[in-house]
Amino acid sequence: MKINRFKIFRVYLVFLIGLGILGCQPQSSSVAIPETDQNVQIETEAVPLKGAAKVVCEIEGCIRFDLQTVDTNIDWINQYFVERIQHTEPVAFIKVIQKNPKKAHETHYLDQRTIKVEFMAQRAHLATFALKSSNLPRNHAQPMTHTEYINFDLQQKKRLALHQFLFNGSEQKLLEVMYRANAPWLNKQGIQLQQLKLSDNYYFDSSGLVIVYPAGELAPTAAGMPELKVPYADLKKVIRPEYWAILQQTTS
Repeated sequence: MKINRFKIFRVYLVFLIGLGILGCQPQSSSVAIPETDQNVQIETEAVPLKGAAKVVCEIEGCIRFDLQTVDTNIDWINQYFVERIQHTEPVAFIKVIQKNPKKAHETHYLDQRTIKVEFMAQRAHLATFALKSSNLPRNHAQPMTHTEYINFDLQQKKRLALHQFLFNGSEQKLLEVMYRANAPWLNKQGIQLQQLKLSDNYYFDSSGLVIVYPAGELAPTAAGMPELKVPYADLKKVIRPEYWAILQQTTS
């Protein structure tokens, strides 16, 4: 009889302890749900990149830097561009003894390098920026320029490569529709379908997908960076539905 009473008491004690623990849990209505980046409307401001030297001189000459980034209301995007520019122009962030500072004022000893980040567009949780760079070597009349388009998924907090927009295995299908849409220009350049490759430099505008190639790859360097466009009507069968639902709103 004593054993039975002890068992009953032990079960009751465990029940009370469990009830006390549950009573200490916060009610679901009191838990704050943080706002995610996918719900944020991006705000941007162009700012000079902190910590970058304006002029760095070595024995062979000097480099003048003009490095600008964007200050947005999303911290991880800000950090992404700071790190990208630091990686692209590491000399601007290294303390170099100016062995001949007079050369900083002499044009024929001066390279000029510029980087600017521009916000282009936001569609729901997709955002596009342009990273524009220019390099004017000493004694050259024209700078070498390049624009890299960067597409972010704000929900996943990462940059999206072109293949991440596509159904698995649909790269060849995209190449075919891109070739058909740009056949007159490509034929003029002597480029056949089997020679064409996808570029990971791309953006979406109001009419469709724009794939960008480096100067000199598909056409003479003097022609700049070629752009091949694919209308939205040709993209439905290659774009993943979660992204197509966002992109098709652009055409409406």
